[in-house]
Amino acid sequence: MGVAYEQYTHRNLKSQRGQFFTNRLIVLAMVTMVNPQIGEKILDPAGGSGGFVTAAFRHVRRAIFGLTQPARQQRERQLAEAKNDIFLSETSPRLVKIAKTATLLNGDGQAGMTQDARWG
Repeated sequence: MGVAYEQYTHRNLKSQRGQFFTNRLIVLAMVTMVNPQIGEKILDPAGGSGGFVTAAFRHVRRAIFGLTQPARQQRERQLAEAKNDIFLSETSPRLVKIAKTATLLNGDGQAGMTQDARWG
């Protein structure tokens, strides 16, 4: 969803609001470098379509499932906690909806997605 929004939204609309989107390959490189760990809080204060938070959630989810033989209940608990450790703030209500959809499609409960109207 986020990639489609970025690709097909008119350039004028993005630049009018000061919105610029980071290429997904760069987002993946950033998440790899930051290397978020299980139990860490993750915040994107200019979340856009949710690219960074979805990539960070996938990174943490891979770490949870990559653990050596944890009990199923422990893995499910860690995954539920990871869903509550991800936060995004964005001025555009439309982008917040897109980010919520993107995180939902990636298995996150999108609990930490908020619209910050102070900057809009």
